[in-house]
Amino acid sequence: MARQVLGRWASSLQRGSESALLCHQMLMRRQQSQQPFMLMGDFNDTLGSELLAAFNNQLRVFRSDIEDPQLAKLSETALMAELHQSSLYDSYELFIAATKCNATLAQDEFESASIIDDEPHAARQATHYYGNTGSVLDYILVSSEFNPTQQQNLAHVIGYQTFDRHLVRPDYERDSDSTDHAPVMMRFSVRT
Repeated sequence: MARQVLGRWASSLQRGSESALLCHQMLMRRQQSQQPFMLMGDFNDTLGSELLAAFNNQLRVFRSDIEDPQLAKLSETALMAELHQSSLYDSYELFIAATKCNATLAQDEFESASIIDDEPHAARQATHYYGNTGSVLDYILVSSEFNPTQQQNLAHVIGYQTFDRHLVRPDYERDSDSTDHAPVMMRFSVRT
C-alpha cells in the first residue's frame, strides 16, 4: 500500500510537470508567432484537475509578479483582457455555449418556441471507460481566437463529436485492435 501511495504521487508529479512545461512552451511560441493554436490529446485526467491547472484557466496572476513593463502599466481591465488572450478554452464548452446562444437568437427571431429544439444537451460523452465507468480524458483546447467572447476572435466552433462506437458497441472483428479512448473532433468556421 505504501508503494502505491508513492507511485501515485510520482505519477502526479510527472503529469503536473509535463502539463506545466507544455503550457509554458505553447505560450512562449504564441508570444513569438502571434498565431492561434490548438492542443489535442489524451490528458489522462479531467480538465478541472489541479494537475492540469495550467490548461484550465485556474492560474492566478498577481500584479506584483508581472515583469513586463508594458503589461505592468495596463489598467486592471486591460490587463485582464490581455491575460485572457493567452488562455486556453475547451472547444466542447465553446460549442455548447454557441449552440445555446444560437437557439436563443433563433427563438427571439421567430418568437415561437415550437420552431426551436428545446431539449437540453445530452451530457458530454465519455472518451475513456474503466470497467463500466466512463470519464472525459480527451480534449481539444483552443486559443482565444476561437472564443466568440474575446476581442481577437477569428473563428467559432460549429461542431463537436465524440467517436465512441468501438467503446460502447464493440465489434470484435473490427475493433479488436482499436484504442481504448474515443477520438474527439471539432469543426470550426472562420469569421468573414
